[in-house]
Amino acid sequence: MTAHITDIGTTPAVVLVVIILSMVGFAVYTFLHISEARVAMSIATVVLVVLVAMFGYFLYGAYHSTVTIEGDRLHINVPIYSRTIPLESVDAGLAVVIDMNQRSEYKLSLRTNGLGLPGYQLGWFRRSGGGRIYAVLTDKSSVVYLPTTGDYAMLLSIKESDALLKALGRP
Repeated sequence: MTAHITDIGTTPAVVLVVIILSMVGFAVYTFLHISEARVAMSIATVVLVVLVAMFGYFLYGAYHSTVTIEGDRLHINVPIYSRTIPLESVDAGLAVVIDMNQRSEYKLSLRTNGLGLPGYQLGWFRRSGGGRIYAVLTDKSSVVYLPTTGDYAMLLSIKESDALLKALGRP
């Protein structure tokens, strides 16, 4: 069973495009206007190319991310922060679909490792009520909350949230 992560909205897509274009513009400007320090210039160019590729991957992945249940594994395919966990570590009995705009107990408070843009949160966060959260959030109005037997829970914006819960064994 494969479920798709809800596509990002216009705002985070525009923010990612602006970041990418700004870095490309800075690289072109630097290349055309700085002729000294070729070694520093080369290093800066490599760093900028890597950053442009990374943010481009975030943008591409925002429209091609999936959650797949295959055998006894749950695969979350997202840019850079993909995970594969055993299904037995997901507490399907407590899994629910929530509207994070209405439920403040699931609010994220601190990004510890990830991407945090308006309308696109990806990676590891702290929850305001305590606890670690692995989040793939694009639409906060329909989010699957998946607690695990580990020291974290997952918040996933899924298009087919009911189908995912059913595949996990929830009625």
